[in-house]
Amino acid sequence: MELRFDGRVALVSGAGSGLGRSYALELGRRGAAVVVNDYGGTSSGPTAGTAGGSISKAQAVADEIVAAGGKAIANGQNVANFKQVAEMVAQTIEVFGRLDIAVVNAGIYRDRRVQKLEEADYDATFDVNVKGAFNIVRHVWPHMVEQGYGRIVLTTSGAVFGGRNYWLYGSAKAAMLGMVANLRHEGRSHNIKVNAILPGAATAMTMSDPGMTEAQRDSMQRGASPELVAPAAVYMCHEDCQDSGETIFAEMGRFGRVAVVKGPILKGAAAGGKGVEPKSAEWVRDHWDEIMGLEDGQKAMSASWHEMDFPFTVSDPTPYGRKKSKKKQRKARL
Repeated sequence: MELRFDGRVALVSGAGSGLGRSYALELGRRGAAVVVNDYGGTSSGPTAGTAGGSISKAQAVADEIVAAGGKAIANGQNVANFKQVAEMVAQTIEVFGRLDIAVVNAGIYRDRRVQKLEEADYDATFDVNVKGAFNIVRHVWPHMVEQGYGRIVLTTSGAVFGGRNYWLYGSAKAAMLGMVANLRHEGRSHNIKVNAILPGAATAMTMSDPGMTEAQRDSMQRGASPELVAPAAVYMCHEDCQDSGETIFAEMGRFGRVAVVKGPILKGAAAGGKGVEPKSAEWVRDHWDEIMGLEDGQKAMSASWHEMDFPFTVSDPTPYGRKKSKKKQRKARL
């Protein structure tokens, strides 16, 4: 059965182009009334997050939804501004009478080498990516609580795995993992589900990466359209999605779960088997390989922290844990 959104109202930030545009169009095609938000600025470069003021991109997407027989309005507010987001949500309620879905997609990228970063880079990155998410969640939440229903999708990034020139952006996007993990508890009694998407697509932001080769750009343009990401985001916006606090990877038609995990806790029993005795830094050093293990060393993941060092390629499987300590490995070779 087709997933429909008839009678639902969705707010999509950063929807003037790229992923946000794809989400907005698909939600509109499936019956949702859509508030297309875009402040009209750039998503990367030294002015990202500071220059905007044009509603033209948002209006073009809203017009496209309406032309196809849907309902939509454009909004040019800046998600980093607490008051402007409150006004945007109020406009949504005034025009459509309710607000069921919020897709927090607006984001910017301003990273450079650490020694070249300025305070303004930090402020802009965290204002849009983190405060912007807070602002939207904070203002849509009371309406969702009152109606006993809501779906929120935040946007994280593969930059959370780490890479060169991703210190600020990756740190800001890592905050989304903490947001969904905590908001799932806040929303449980109100039927509000909060999840995150970790997308990979050929957008203005990703294509501006100076580390990409021409071959990688061509591959992204041909095989990583935003439309290949949209199905995951759209499903998490639907009432059929009953999971909350999850993060889903979506790129090039591939989908998977992303999780923050904690390995087995290594404890050293005190003499006589009673209690746990305090350990020294030397004890931690001598047991470091066991502490670093997440499983028995047999499992592996198909993407790792190397992902952002080699953009848009899948790295070799990386073991979860260390099966043998370095000391044991050395002894085995003797």
